[in-house]
Amino acid sequence: MAIKKIVTLGNPLLRQRSTPVEVFDASLKELCRDLIDTMYFYRGVGIAGVQVGELKRIFIIEIEKITDGPMIFINPVIEKFSRDFFRMQEGCLSLPGFHYDTRRPRSVAVSFYDTDGQKHALSAADYFATAIQHEYDHLEGRVFLDTLTVSEFKKAGKKLAEAGMVYDLDFPARKNKPKKEKA
Repeated sequence: MAIKKIVTLGNPLLRQRSTPVEVFDASLKELCRDLIDTMYFYRGVGIAGVQVGELKRIFIIEIEKITDGPMIFINPVIEKFSRDFFRMQEGCLSLPGFHYDTRRPRSVAVSFYDTDGQKHALSAADYFATAIQHEYDHLEGRVFLDTLTVSEFKKAGKKLAEAGMVYDLDFPARKNKPKKEKA
């Protein structure tokens, strides 16, 4: 059991794309155990490898009454997004104490591998789908603030500043600027 230090907003690792896992061995299983222990320690519902400094395409999610214990997603691919949306408060271990209302596709279909290299697929909706998209974003070098519109971002930016956090709006690896509202 190893509790890892969480990489927080402002660390350039959070803006890097994680690399695929190629070897499914004992060290991978140990990393997954460490991720689970760290997620439990910090009381998260999800954690990605990059959040402990491991740029590997791995994340863990455990949601009471939805998942049967921690679910390990290795080399996940979101195959399909729904066209309707779901709003909820998101938080992140990498933005400690900060929560904000986000809007994401209501459901997703995702394929992934387990620690033995076996492929799986599932569909998820609402809270579970949001958690999958949130953790998947970490693998792509994004944080949940990247999903906000310009006006939402301005409000969130004020809350971030109050919490002593700085958002890297112009970071070179940023995939997308805050979305403009539709007219």
